[in-house]
Amino acid sequence: MLRNQEKFRQILLQQTKQWYKQIKNAVKANEATKKKIQANYTKNVNTKIVDLDADYKTGTISAQTYITKLKQINKQYRLNSDQARKIKLNISAATKQIAAQNTKLNKSIQTSTDKYFKQVDAINKKNREIA
Repeated sequence: MLRNQEKFRQILLQQTKQWYKQIKNAVKANEATKKKIQANYTKNVNTKIVDLDADYKTGTISAQTYITKLKQINKQYRLNSDQARKIKLNISAATKQIAAQNTKLNKSIQTSTDKYFKQVDAINKKNREIA
């Protein structure tokens, strides 16, 4: 009876060790798969950001569209710190470019308006001199 119990314990111990090894190997495989999935996800998000950046730099999309799409990526995907930082920097750069374009446009409008009023004043002076 004692021998049977001892054999049973040994068999049970061996089976437990085998199960433990199988579980350990499954956990390792699961972790490796999880890392591959995370790497692919990060690569896909990086590709989306780079493609969008290329579209903006080549003039395919406007600065406002670029900013909107970057904000969509920021909301839609779980980003790592580098990706979030890159998006913030790209949004900031595009916003500064829009501001610079607006300033240039406003100066151009101001210059044209000044030129127009000077011409109107000159015409008015000529009309006064004639009259």
